[in-house]
Amino acid sequence: MDKSRFKLRTNAPEGRRLEQGGSPTGDKIDWLMRTFNDHSELFSGFAFEKPDFTYMRGKLKGGKPSVDNLRTSKRFPKDECVQEVNYDVPTGPCVMLQQLTRLSITFVKDERPLSLRSVEMFFNACTAK
Repeated sequence: MDKSRFKLRTNAPEGRRLEQGGSPTGDKIDWLMRTFNDHSELFSGFAFEKPDFTYMRGKLKGGKPSVDNLRTSKRFPKDECVQEVNYDVPTGPCVMLQQLTRLSITFVKDERPLSLRSVEMFFNACTAK
């Protein structure tokens, strides 16, 4: 993991303080793991959807990098160089008047092995049914 490039995006107050304060990546990951463990009821029963694979079409065959050649697919693109893998979790249940509305984990490959680049985790208030 490239420690200088890891981004944590969240509306949880402690997570926001870590990101805005320029905290080390280890502290951000520790906070994520504590959040997952301490509030397991918010994350129970979720499953990742199929990942999105982002790639530059034709790069392995010498194609020029271009925004026009950027593609995203739910299926692994055979014979292409995957540059980003993004896992998303569907909206979670309403628990203690909070709902996980976005959990996205992104891995990026740029001239090196695939590495964890960012985690987005957002909660909204909800009404229990």
